[in-house]
Amino acid sequence: MRLIIIGGGNMGGAILLALVKAEVIPPKNILLIEPDDAKRQNLSKATSCDS
Repeated sequence: MRLIIIGGGNMGGAILLALVKAEVIPPKNILLIEPDDAKRQNLSKATSCDS
């Protein structure tokens, strides 16, 4: 299963962090789409997901 999260704002970021923390889906199977470079890089580093 592959998950795509569109938007890494408050809600998208919280969902992403919760999924990774709970080990629901491996970070390598998550793709984050976020236009803001800083948000995208911070979430990618924190979760090891693709962006």
